[in-house]
Amino acid sequence: MGKKVTRICFLLFIFGLSSVASDEILKCRKEIKNAHRRPVVTCYVDVAVREKGEILSEPIDTEISTLTFTNNNTKYLPDNVAATLPNLQTIFAYKCSIKEIQKTNFVGLSKLKKLCLFDNQLESVEGNIFSDLISLKNLELQNNAINHIDRNAFLGLSNLKTVYLRNNKLEKLDHEMFTSLSSLEYLNLDKNVINHIDRNAFHGQGELEILYLSGNKLDKLYNEMFTSLPSLESLYLGKNVINHIDGNAFHGLGNLEELILENNKLNKIDHEMFASLSSLKYLNLENNAIDHIDKNAFHGLGKLETLYLKNNKLNKLDHEMFASLSSLKYLHLDDNKLESLDFGLLKPLSSVEGFHLANNSLTHIDEEIFKKFKMFFPKLRVIDLSSNPCINMKTSTLYYGEKNETEIEQMIPTVSANCQRKLETKDDHLNQ
Repeated sequence: MGKKVTRICFLLFIFGLSSVASDEILKCRKEIKNAHRRPVVTCYVDVAVREKGEILSEPIDTEISTLTFTNNNTKYLPDNVAATLPNLQTIFAYKCSIKEIQKTNFVGLSKLKKLCLFDNQLESVEGNIFSDLISLKNLELQNNAINHIDRNAFLGLSNLKTVYLRNNKLEKLDHEMFTSLSSLEYLNLDKNVINHIDRNAFHGQGELEILYLSGNKLDKLYNEMFTSLPSLESLYLGKNVINHIDGNAFHGLGNLEELILENNKLNKIDHEMFASLSSLKYLNLENNAIDHIDKNAFHGLGKLETLYLKNNKLNKLDHEMFASLSSLKYLHLDDNKLESLDFGLLKPLSSVEGFHLANNSLTHIDEEIFKKFKMFFPKLRVIDLSSNPCINMKTSTLYYGEKNETEIEQMIPTVSANCQRKLETKDDHLNQ
């Protein structure tokens, strides 16, 4: 009986060893596909990598340029990949269960250009971890749980062009966090919980063109916050909790063309707030709580083409507010509390193609807007006045163009009859 038990235990031990051994053997399933008229050789690893320090059990293969991990139970990347795949250019290890990456995973991969580690369980990125990836251009770390990035995490990545860190758990951007990324053009930090950006966080990013910071917890933009980004063309700051913008917050952004500030907590737009944005073409301020705009708030925006002020709390606008906006094409003022629309306010907008003023409280509309629109607004094609008290129509979007050249003009009798209510002024109140 004793010998039988011993034999069974021995067999179980041998079976266990063979099982462990088979688990540790990482083999390539090699496939060749044509992409852009040239063959791409891919190594697919179908076995889950469950332990640190595992290596590919393959002879050296100089043809393979892509390494893909297909098993979603993979927890680690193998070490010393370059010894087997010296010409590797792309690693796909997304939608796995990777919780940790180490420098040994990337040693010798000097030709790697793309590293995709999104949809994993990473919590941190340690220092010097990518320093061997001197040719890397694209790094995708979105949809993880990253809450810490070491100051030296990106050291050595001087050729990196794009970084995706969207949908992680970063709370702050530290001093010179991205300094070594001197060639970076695209940085996506949307949907983190960032509430603080160090004054020098973007130091050295002279080539950055697109920066996403939407869906975070920022409540203030301070002076010269983005001054290290002279090449920036698009800045996304929507869906934060921004309630204050310092006067020189956008200083140094002379090449910015697109600024998104929608869905924040702004209640006013101050004097010349955007004056340094001489190249700006698109400005979105909708879904805030803005009830006051300084008459010179848009001074310097001579190239602005689209302005969204939809869904705020505006009840009146200064006559000089749009004086600098000679290039404006689309003005969106829907869902505010405007009571009056004067010709003098709109007159400077000689390039306008669309006025959108639906769902306001308009009881006074200057007739001159309709009588002289061909002279002062030669490019005008759309006026939306729907859901205003004096129009009393749920849908009254007026068009002027090839299909109907008289529709805007036909509104003159309605405006003359119903939209000439005299608004009480301070003088009227004093006289009473």
